[in-house]
Amino acid sequence: TKASLMHLTRPNIHKALDIGCGLGGNLRLFKSLGLSPVGIDSSNKRVDYCNANGMTALEVPLDDIRAIKAHGPFDLISSSHVLEHISDLKNHISQIGELSHKDTYLYFEVPNTSHEHIYFRSFNPTHLHVFSIRSLSNLLSQIGIFNPFNRKQESEADYLGLIFSSLSGYDIRETT
Repeated sequence: TKASLMHLTRPNIHKALDIGCGLGGNLRLFKSLGLSPVGIDSSNKRVDYCNANGMTALEVPLDDIRAIKAHGPFDLISSSHVLEHISDLKNHISQIGELSHKDTYLYFEVPNTSHEHIYFRSFNPTHLHVFSIRSLSNLLSQIGIFNPFNRKQESEADYLGLIFSSLSGYDIRETT
């Protein structure tokens, strides 16, 4: 499992940002890999939990993340199951671009419409958006990020998502 994450320990990755850090699962993971992670979340209770447990987290409204700009730019930005809840995606993605540099690694995890049951796609009131690989690629292209990946990397990204979830304390068996 750790061997699959060795690309996160490249010499050019130091500062990591986890958007929607929740209870800090990815922050713990990134810290264990020697990175300097910062998390942001809109929940003061989650931020307090992270800070009380030795992680660095800030309460920031996820629809306006510019408040974190002084801590950037970041070498790695992760956002796990956040984009589908953001009302103004173009603005949010543009702000992520402002927190990046030309070599920043971006990791987005969103529900994939091609893998979800139609009921969950149609009737989840908290999801303002649904995504496919194409729609996510089109969104990212608006800030100059073009998806160079193929189906093999998509499968690897799904696998890394499961690893992140597992290392963050989630029981991935519940997702099948």
